[in-house]
Amino acid sequence: MTTTDTAAALSPAARRSYEDLVLPLADALYGRALQLTRRPGDAEDLVQDTLIRAFRFWGSYNTAQAVKPWLFTVLRNTFHNRCEAHGRRTEVHTAYKGDAMALRGEAAPEVEAALVAADVREAIEALPAEFCEVIRLVDLQGLGYVETADLLGVPKGTVMSRLHRGRKRLKGLLAEVA
Repeated sequence: MTTTDTAAALSPAARRSYEDLVLPLADALYGRALQLTRRPGDAEDLVQDTLIRAFRFWGSYNTAQAVKPWLFTVLRNTFHNRCEAHGRRTEVHTAYKGDAMALRGEAAPEVEAALVAADVREAIEALPAEFCEVIRLVDLQGLGYVETADLLGVPKGTVMSRLHRGRKRLKGLLAEVA
């Protein structure tokens, strides 16, 4: 079934609910996509692919489930699928680290703030994946514990534990930088 066939299969009420619930979250999706891809153009493409996938599967979406975590799951899975298909995961992170290193040659106050932010981002990237993802979702995206747990498919207590341990490790990494 193509996207056009799916669009025709959705009732007008389903299309309206998609527009009302999903489209207002496009900015939040873009922010997360930018964190993942590190490139504005790639982030825009990722968001577009995510919105298309969400639309295609909107008919099977469980309305009892919160929309934001569901969309973030679609975004994350789309990103991982694209990385595997293109073998770009390491290229994306390498390019980001190169940009941060280029900034270190400048000393303006705005650049100092950018360097601190870059150091924080690098410290977050240095964390094990399970801690990095939870910190990004809770601390940077503002998701709650339950939403994050639903998104990652783990219990709420696991999210809380990973967040605590991740923050503790992050504090240690940032103490080294300071």
